[in-house]
Amino acid sequence: MYLEAGAREVLVPTASPLVIRSAREAKQAQDLTFAPATAPMISAHQQGTVRFAASERDGGADLNGQVYGTRDVYVFDSSGYPTSAASHTMTPIIASSRMLTTKLLTRI
Repeated sequence: MYLEAGAREVLVPTASPLVIRSAREAKQAQDLTFAPATAPMISAHQQGTVRFAASERDGGADLNGQVYGTRDVYVFDSSGYPTSAASHTMTPIIASSRMLTTKLLTRI
């Protein structure tokens, strides 16, 4: 579709980038496997930058997502994860964000 619309090159963000410049090369995308937790996609979600932790000594935000040393500043995304995940993170980000939001709404 992108090629038909005029793109000269399409980059599929897989662990080994797949560059498609023709309809013939596009067939390579059919070889990608998407079994659970094995999608070879590269994540753009920054992870581990404001770790969730039980103490300020061990992380940047508490287990409710509140950034240590702040008032009403929260982390509800993958930056609170302790390290970078080895698989796609969309579902865990949505689940943890929803859980932390629900916890916050019950407190206010």
